[in-house]
Amino acid sequence: MSFSYNPIPKHEAEAARFQLLKDGEYDAVVKKMTGKVSQSGNNMIEAVLDVYDSNGHVHSIFDYLVFMPSMQWKCIHFCESAGLMKEYENGTFKPEMGEQRNIRVRISCRKGEEIPVDKLNGKSPGAKYPDKNVIEDY
Repeated sequence: MSFSYNPIPKHEAEAARFQLLKDGEYDAVVKKMTGKVSQSGNNMIEAVLDVYDSNGHVHSIFDYLVFMPSMQWKCIHFCESAGLMKEYENGTFKPEMGEQRNIRVRISCRKGEEIPVDKLNGKSPGAKYPDKNVIEDY
């Protein structure tokens, strides 16, 4: 197999780097789901999804499903979208069961927050993270 690519100018690459999806519903494929423990000690799943825009371009978006009462609605909606409600309801759902599933997601744009002083890494005080897409629901 030979390695090949289509070179594009730097300004186009920079523009594509932060091209965000508009608020709305999109088709997606779950690429990876990893079980973890949140900072507050709750079981959670870190999910990486490939979300497809209207032109078929892929946008990789991270999401977190936290298994605690106030956030369990999102876990349930994920399982409904992925066809895994039986597994959720009987307590056998595992992160790897969600991988490679075709689902629908509701996306929104979130404004970048100010970078904490201890994480500036040479950026000036008051600098912000870039805006990003988030998964509001499944």
